[in-house]
Amino acid sequence: MEQLRKTVKNNKAHISADAAAVLLAPPLRSIQFTIPLRLDDGKLKMLRAYRTHHSLHRGPAKGGIRFHPSVTQEEVSDLATRMSMKCSLMNVPFGGGKGGVECDPGSLSPAELERVARGYVRGLGVGLMGAETDSLAPDAGTNEKLMAFMADEYAQLSQSGSSGAGVAAVTGKPIGLGGSRGRTKATARGAFLILERVLGNEATNPLGKSRASMSDGLTVAIQGYGNAGRYLAEMLVDAGCKVVAISDSKSGISNKNGLDPRAVWERKSKTGRVDGKKKDNNDDSNNNNEQEQKETEHAEEKQKQKQKQSKADKDGDKEGEQSDVHGADQRISNDELLTLDVDVLVPAALGDVITKDNADKVRAKIVLEVANGPVDADADEILHKNGVVVVPDVLANGGGVVVSYLEWAQNRQGVLWSESKVDKLLTRHMADAFKNTCEMFQEAKSSAKKKHGKEQEKEEKTEKDEKTEKTEKMEKQGTLRDAAYVVAVERIAAAIEGHA
Repeated sequence: MEQLRKTVKNNKAHISADAAAVLLAPPLRSIQFTIPLRLDDGKLKMLRAYRTHHSLHRGPAKGGIRFHPSVTQEEVSDLATRMSMKCSLMNVPFGGGKGGVECDPGSLSPAELERVARGYVRGLGVGLMGAETDSLAPDAGTNEKLMAFMADEYAQLSQSGSSGAGVAAVTGKPIGLGGSRGRTKATARGAFLILERVLGNEATNPLGKSRASMSDGLTVAIQGYGNAGRYLAEMLVDAGCKVVAISDSKSGISNKNGLDPRAVWERKSKTGRVDGKKKDNNDDSNNNNEQEQKETEHAEEKQKQKQKQSKADKDGDKEGEQSDVHGADQRISNDELLTLDVDVLVPAALGDVITKDNADKVRAKIVLEVANGPVDADADEILHKNGVVVVPDVLANGGGVVVSYLEWAQNRQGVLWSESKVDKLLTRHMADAFKNTCEMFQEAKSSAKKKHGKEQEKEEKTEKDEKTEKTEKMEKQGTLRDAAYVVAVERIAAAIEGHA
């Protein structure tokens, strides 16, 4: 909301007073309820659950449902606002919604997770969700299997059956149960398409002509290795980029010669960590020596790998090869990954990972927000002042909601489109969103430049504090986030006027 307030304040010429009032108002409705969960051991646990509808002016609410221990009503409301912006920018006929359950999905059994999913739908009831009211989708901690349970529970409650409007009440489902082809990779595919266009446009590419395409030796670091991070890494490497660092919630690895995303994912699938280190479940002191011995052996192996790599460099092998997770990879923390000297930084995990405390340490020239809200408002300003182009989440990760819309549309029509058709439609939506954002971005920069020039002609002020004030005003104009929000808000304003 803070970022939205700043956008509205700095772009009054493009946003009407009525639209600003609607966007800055509290959400249309926020719901909080409790899910009684019977655990497998027979104990009863009460879970807090939330759902927010921010705006319904452009259509029914659309937004994910996340299972996470730190979910709060405030977070859900903020994400619902972002969804309003995202749906509008992507030009899909939805308003913004979001939901969450305060739980740790990693500590629950498959049967317990199913009970939570079904309990969430029962808590909302048929009056607050549905294809024309609020269509749910996956988010952090949820997946297509849980979406299938939610769709089934809704079908039973609404007696709508497993086709048409009934099944469209939930998207992100398995293909065999009404899902869409291309949905699994949609967020990653959308982010890839946007990055491709950012690089190809002089107005948005801070790297210059030497890094105008994916195949120009682009270096990338990715924080978060779930669906979006994994598939984006694969797409980037296939296009010629060098993914030099990857992290998840438990570990991180880097390699200056590039990582093999598929090998990293295979290791994560087996061990639950991108570094491949198996969790030690024994915590009695008798195992300490064995653990220390393993760590010593690992350190010795790393030293050998460093020596080999140094020799290879001296021999002129500067190209290197895509490594596997046993090569010359170095373990790094999530904080270290964010400050690596790379061309593109991709925060693809949770929100608020880049703040005023670490924004000045970010060395990447492009930050691609694949997660929702990974850069907070203070950090956004710092990055902009430092010349870093932040590609906002409402643009960068919009591929997911686009294909959710396509799934919703297929369900309503009772059809299943080919993956090539879905990809073609996704590409069209992403291209249009970038084009509209870029045009507004350039218009805002041009307007700010002219205004600044006129001020200089009127009076030449030499005092340092006055110069600093003018510079700060200029720096608040012309960000991609501002431009994307303006495009989105103008569309919502048009819908408000239409309804009036």
